[in-house]
Amino acid sequence: MTKIKKYFLKIFYDKGIWLTLLLSIFVLIVFFGEILKNPNQVYFSNSGDGLQSYYTTIYHIKYDSTYSHFQGMNYPYGEHILFTNCQPVISNTLKFISQNIIDVSDYAIGVINLMMLFSIVIAAIFLYLILREFNLNWIYSIFVAIGISYLSPLVNRFPGHYSLSYVSTIPIILYLLIKFYKNPSWIISLITGLFILIMTTFHMYNFAFAAFILGIFWIIQLISDKNYRKWKFSLINIFLQIILPILIINIWLLITDTVSDRTSYPWGFVAYKSSWVGIFLPQPFIKLSFLESFLYTPSSSWEGLSYIGHVSTFYYIFIFTFWSCIPFFSPKNIVFFLSILIIGFVIYFLTKRKKNFLILSQNKFINIILWIGFISLPLSFAWPFSYFPELIYFAGPLKQFRGIGRFAWIFYFTINIATFYIIYNLKYFRKNINIVIMIIAILVLYIDAYSNIKNVPQYITNKVPELSNSSEKVAFDSIIDTIDISKYQSIIPIPFFHVGSENFWLTSYGKSDYYSIIFSLKTGLPLNAVMMSRTSISQSINNIALVLEPYKKLKVIEDCKSPNSFLLLVAECSEIKSSEKELINKATFIVKNNFFSLYEISPSIIQQTSDSTYIKVKNELASEKLFSFNNYYSTDSINRFLSLDFNDKISSYSYEGKGCYTGNIKKYNRIFEGNIPNIIPDSEFVFSFWFGKIDQDLFPRTTVEVAYADSLGNIIRADSCAINRLIKTINNDWA
Repeated sequence: MTKIKKYFLKIFYDKGIWLTLLLSIFVLIVFFGEILKNPNQVYFSNSGDGLQSYYTTIYHIKYDSTYSHFQGMNYPYGEHILFTNCQPVISNTLKFISQNIIDVSDYAIGVINLMMLFSIVIAAIFLYLILREFNLNWIYSIFVAIGISYLSPLVNRFPGHYSLSYVSTIPIILYLLIKFYKNPSWIISLITGLFILIMTTFHMYNFAFAAFILGIFWIIQLISDKNYRKWKFSLINIFLQIILPILIINIWLLITDTVSDRTSYPWGFVAYKSSWVGIFLPQPFIKLSFLESFLYTPSSSWEGLSYIGHVSTFYYIFIFTFWSCIPFFSPKNIVFFLSILIIGFVIYFLTKRKKNFLILSQNKFINIILWIGFISLPLSFAWPFSYFPELIYFAGPLKQFRGIGRFAWIFYFTINIATFYIIYNLKYFRKNINIVIMIIAILVLYIDAYSNIKNVPQYITNKVPELSNSSEKVAFDSIIDTIDISKYQSIIPIPFFHVGSENFWLTSYGKSDYYSIIFSLKTGLPLNAVMMSRTSISQSINNIALVLEPYKKLKVIEDCKSPNSFLLLVAECSEIKSSEKELINKATFIVKNNFFSLYEISPSIIQQTSDSTYIKVKNELASEKLFSFNNYYSTDSINRFLSLDFNDKISSYSYEGKGCYTGNIKKYNRIFEGNIPNIIPDSEFVFSFWFGKIDQDLFPRTTVEVAYADSLGNIIRADSCAINRLIKTINNDWA
């Protein structure tokens, strides 16, 4: 305890920390002053992921009955809070205070906003502490720490990805790591593990970053330092730092989560990646036409933008010498790749490096974090998966992290810490010249930081009028006052939206997500719709069936176990599907405004829709003059359609009949090629088929392509779409 007391006293009396705090807050006020005046009335985003994060947090605080389960979406099943972006540490703390001390639920927006903003300040403090651990001048450390914090790519997460926007996460992990490196202790390991546990509840990527940083550190140390080969010492500390946090999370899930059919293959692993463009070039960058034949600049996903700044970009090649060419490897960039390789070798020999080419810095810990950051780059580029996509199936838990470009954030912090350490320790010039170089480097860093931060305030200063004191709020509340909320069990938005299962994707139109979320927040009524992550596949099917063509009794109605009616919130738009219109036609109108209408419909009426469909078809058969063609009926006396029953392909797995078409989902399957008889030019064609195993991961993401050829066989047009956007009805595991 004496050591801990001395440590905190040392921190308390460190004038550099207080100056870092004051100056970083000053910068925060300069750029975000208007937000800081009234943080509870500003929304960093009023749509998409940002609005969803606010919604899940506030709903959980106000309406959920437990600390582990969220009931606001995916009614009647709800979701475990780890999959909702509701930041459990924040939401559950506010929930406990609201339920046991004083209601603070109305201040959740301000708390979330302030925590994101002040994470920049906290990052600056820990970066200062890291730089001071390397005995850098305290004034120099202050300005460098603040500059690195405000240049951070995580600041650009503020408009939407709140759980990932804490700039301080990686700096704190690096600081705890250096404290452990200097004085290995199970207490430091335990503190590290507890911090990782807390940040893992915010987002699993935080655990991935920590596990990567600590994992590479331990591999390097086990190889290079015999003291780390004391297995009891290593196992205890690895357990406390890495295994304990994820073990606790999994035990929590095991006890409180009942879902067993989440996706194992989230979409985007090779799409949401970084590239050398996103790392070494400012965005947007100026393209020079005379270099285009020499330099191929691949596009970088927004997820992969992690610009390290002009200073670190310049020093990068001097630090990594001939290793620096690796991120630029590409068959399209071979000349540039070889050029960097040659320049790197020249620098390596001119600087008279030691024969051990793995040593990038004479400071061993700087050397370690440089390699940690450098190894994170190929991973952020999705190597080798970009070149061999089939390897994803063998990637284990790694494939769950589809935003693989985010791993470049590790490189951002490590290269900047190392660069400014190296600049401070330059010995090639006179002292005065070294000081000038340090000043110039800091000025360039601040110019980059200014470019990074200057537009952020305008992107995150948004309003949600219906949730603030405005005429829109009065109008919205007046509609709610006209209905008896207790009569309803949930809200079914139309157009229906379902985003998050990775296997089914229904997009919101007419801002149906916006208005239904606000309605839910004001009333406490949950939504059958979904905007979360890794939602259960079977539960997704049950809820989506509500707005598909009626075919059979709906399981979701049976699972609701409530006699109360559903509230249909119908947005004013032209994208309402015919099946959704049928649902509206069976509902009773309540009230409307300029943006949406409200209807009510009982569970029994929804369950009767499949019966009414049967009756409708039976009446058609009885009343219309029909012509029979191979067990099908048509109103046209001429056969203008084609049917395939695949009965020649005998299969135990078939929807109807003796067989079905089966193929390898990883390969291109040609279902049909031929002519449709007696076609009418410029007419519309409908391709209809049953697709099996719709309840299994990946199958709904199968792509269907229809190509049209002229009389000579030349393809004149091709349309393609994923199965999950084409589903009309579902029957068990067939769609």
